[in-house]
Amino acid sequence: PVVSLQGESREFYAVLTRLLDSNGDEILPNHFMGAASQAGQMALVDRWVIKNAIQELVSQREKGQKVQFFITLSLDSLKEKETLLWICDCLRDQRAKGAWLIFQVREADLRSHLSEARELLDGLKKIKCQIAIDHYGVLSKSDTLLKHLPIDYVKFDPELVEDIAGKQALQDSLV
Repeated sequence: PVVSLQGESREFYAVLTRLLDSNGDEILPNHFMGAASQAGQMALVDRWVIKNAIQELVSQREKGQKVQFFITLSLDSLKEKETLLWICDCLRDQRAKGAWLIFQVREADLRSHLSEARELLDGLKKIKCQIAIDHYGVLSKSDTLLKHLPIDYVKFDPELVEDIAGKQALQDSLV
């Protein structure tokens, strides 16, 4: 769950990917995502996650839950031209709404592929999806991305907010 600090009535969840080994034990992403990335398979992993997340959203919505999911898009999906069309098809096939999804992309990926990012994010906004920038704030001139891309949510880099409770100046600068 992602907790709202302003009393939001909807439920937000971050979709996390885990694998199970032959014993049923959880394999953390740092053990398999690198291999998937090196093999050029991250876009396929993203599609599997998105499809299953939408199925779960439909199930939860049928039960009356006001649920939205944060789903991470990899650099491979950001660069792949078919990503937007595939998401549209998936939403249509499962009778889901784009407004139920919040796609998040790492700041470094947005910056390194700005033209592809702008095209994909603009398309996602047209189908009512929301956009989050992830691992935000540690690169120089981070705020320029917020001015040029349709960002709805900012998820700060953990380094940036480490020990934030005791740093009033940092709290003030992030508002």
